[in-house]
Amino acid sequence: MIADDTQPQRFVLRASERRGLLTPAEATLAIDEGGLTVTFDGATRRQDFASLRGVRIQALFQGRGRPRESLLELRFRHGPPLFVYSAGSGSGGQRRHRAFAAFVDALHRAIPQDAAANIAYVRGVSEDHYRKGSTLLIVVLLLFGGGGLFVLVRMLAGAIPVLAGLGLIAAIIGFLAWLNQMRLTNRPAPYPPNRPPRDLYPE
Repeated sequence: MIADDTQPQRFVLRASERRGLLTPAEATLAIDEGGLTVTFDGATRRQDFASLRGVRIQALFQGRGRPRESLLELRFRHGPPLFVYSAGSGSGGQRRHRAFAAFVDALHRAIPQDAAANIAYVRGVSEDHYRKGSTLLIVVLLLFGGGGLFVLVRMLAGAIPVLAGLGLIAAIIGFLAWLNQMRLTNRPAPYPPNRPPRDLYPE
């Protein structure tokens, strides 16, 4: 039997018109040859691919390798943006992660080339968010670096047991490394429409 490509592809994920893990609702997202239909909170919203102006994907929480949570932001010529989450609150994380990856892939395949030419495809956070995050990382580095130095001095003075001191220093280094990895993972950069950044898909 030959599949009917005109039938919409449907995905159940969490989505919102406002960013924030506490606000997304369960949503049904249907992709057809002309655009995207989203149903959530008792309302249905339709956007044609021709009105799509921006596609952005970022990591929300970095794991050891790939992100544990991811976010897809869609911006349109008219109306509010749409934020689609790989999981959010609730159970079924792995199932939602797989549905999120399948949705992102299907969306990229469905957007026609003439519409894709007018869309900004971006991986990572916005430039402004990245600059603020880098500044915040420097502040955190100074604070935690000072804390690590204090622990080292107290450990050498015998006020803190060696194993406890080394454990605290290792925890500080690990936390700072995680923050820096999040910053590097979400560094803003364009990507080609036919090659979505799968390294930002949740594991």
